Amino acid sequence: MTCKTGGGNRCQEYDPGNGQYIADTPGDAAYWKKKALPLKMGREQDGYDAYVDAYVNAILEAYRGVKALFVNHRLPSQPLRGTYFFGGAGMEGDYIDDMVAALREVGISSVHAADRHEWSFGDKKMDALAVPFLMSRDVISTDFGRFGSQGEQFNLIGYSFGSLKAAQAALDYADLGGRVDHLVLIGSPIGLELLQEVSSHPYIGQVVVMNLTEMGDPISAGMTFGDLVDGIPIVVKQQETREGHFHYGDPPENANHDARVERSNRRRLLVEWLYNFGMR
Repeated sequence: MTCKTGGGNRCQEYDPGNGQYIADTPGDAAYWKKKALPLKMGREQDGYDAYVDAYVNAILEAYRGVKALFVNHRLPSQPLRGTYFFGGAGMEGDYIDDMVAALREVGISSVHAADRHEWSFGDKKMDALAVPFLMSRDVISTDFGRFGSQGEQFNLIGYSFGSLKAAQAALDYADLGGRVDHLVLIGSPIGLELLQEVSSHPYIGQVVVMNLTEMGDPISAGMTFGDLVDGIPIVVKQQETREGHFHYGDPPENANHDARVERSNRRRLLVEWLYNFGMR
């Protein structure tokens, strides 16, 4: 999905299979809820899900309530610039360097990979455990010293867990009056409230949401905590084939050369689309 913020309530759906728009689709709350792809696994939606969502939302509301105690209410001395790619849980793997290389090759300036030592909680398991708390606004202030001031635009691209870190950073900067040109969320478990917040912020220029549901990914933007829990077993199984949620990640370790080239070409198709969309 590509969502133009600060105006019309419309989105355009992006098909990662062929790198093209599918159709204009409404970008309101009802649409995002529909795209959440709920997987019930035999449970009663009106009972269990309602209880779990209410319980988790109460915890997150209290969690967000103390954010003001931690926020640094000062903009950096110079506007932030550059394009930053935030990888998935653990923020490690060859796909990260390849994505950075692809962004540079297409002509996007000052591209960097987010430093896992600064943005990850330590490893894949710790990052995965943090996802429910990052689906909504978190309490940790972004350290803007992690970004630079070189480049034509300020763009944040996040994949899976990294999309949540990118969204949080974008909002922290935009809330202080800083301009984010593009926020790209790939295979993102971002919650509906946080999604609407970034999509409507006047200082976040373009929000691009790329769900991988057509590839079999159970994770999608606007999902609830209950949907996330339902999707975890599927994502765990997809780790074996490295497809679905891992469509743009590294292939299996035993993949041959052709399979690795094909995976790299997927990323370049994605990057070419971003460039044509206006990312610089």
